[in-house]
Amino acid sequence: MFLAFGSQGEVKSNAGKIAALIWTFFSLATTFLSIRIYARTRILGVRGLWWDDGLLIATWMFILTQTILSQHGCNLGFGKNVSDLGLVTLSDIGFFFIVSAGVNICASLLSKVAFGLTVLRFATGIVWMRRLIVTLIIATAAFKGVMLFLPYTRCKPAEKSWKVWLDGECSSRDLEKNWGAFSAAWGGFVDIVFSLLPWKLLPLLKISRREKVGLGIAMSMGVCAGISSFVKASYARDFLNYDFSYNGFWLVFWGIAEPPISLMAVCVPMLRVLLRDSRRNLTTIVRSRRHHGGFSSPPNSQSEEQDEDQKSQETKSSTQDVVKDNSNQPHADKEPEEEESSGDGKGIPMERVKSQEMIIGRPVTAADLV
Repeated sequence: MFLAFGSQGEVKSNAGKIAALIWTFFSLATTFLSIRIYARTRILGVRGLWWDDGLLIATWMFILTQTILSQHGCNLGFGKNVSDLGLVTLSDIGFFFIVSAGVNICASLLSKVAFGLTVLRFATGIVWMRRLIVTLIIATAAFKGVMLFLPYTRCKPAEKSWKVWLDGECSSRDLEKNWGAFSAAWGGFVDIVFSLLPWKLLPLLKISRREKVGLGIAMSMGVCAGISSFVKASYARDFLNYDFSYNGFWLVFWGIAEPPISLMAVCVPMLRVLLRDSRRNLTTIVRSRRHHGGFSSPPNSQSEEQDEDQKSQETKSSTQDVVKDNSNQPHADKEPEEEESSGDGKGIPMERVKSQEMIIGRPVTAADLV
């Protein structure tokens, strides 16, 4: 797939390493961005995406474009020694390299703006911090914008930048080299500032100390992106040196790594949310299975026997209550009959007693009723 070696294996090339690098970082960026969107929409229940989410998606699209262009450059022969490349091939590689570098700058800029907007949302009411974040975002956009157009303004015509055999004039590359190193160093400074600012906001949050420390560490992962920018700046002076195709591997490495690392740094806090939610779900499942005897409790454990004894006692008590109710029912039916039939205390109807008294004109005796 890659033009890594010559037909007899004598041509050195870093194309295979570069291809493995770009696809690894693209896969990591895709994974972290997917986790962020899932945690934001499914776990936290946020409706719609915010500005920083949209910028991160745009960053991912630029990373994808850079990956495809870099892969095409490797297929053309980028990574070999210049002496092993033809002039036309070298020209094509130069064009795709310039375009890929521009896409890389856009991806780096958008990732830093997204990071700044993420911190800006938490800095509500803190005027100095909001002004600082906005200032850093505007300055970063200006510096990156200059770097984006420098390769196309150095030569007249601009096409001579990658087709060296054309007639025309080109200025020195020193400005492009120095500005590239400064722009990369500035990007690292911005990443570190955005990573440290959340520590000023943590005391204002009404969460536990453990949660504050975890959130602060997660937001501080942007320091890694800052370090990658500083390392990239240290290699930027070698930009477009002779045989850059082979010897510029480390500059290409850190240049390709910077945008995905910045994107992952912004997404790390949401990864923490996903891990916390997964831990809670796992704890709930474990407790549920233990309660129902699905994990560690044996089938005839002591707890189950106590439950069965309690159920049997409840059944017996309810049965006894039913028996008592049934035994008391006939007595309730007999009381009215006794009241109706009681007259003289011997089972004589009261109506007969009263009728005899009316006839004989005196109280009735037992002999009168026989």
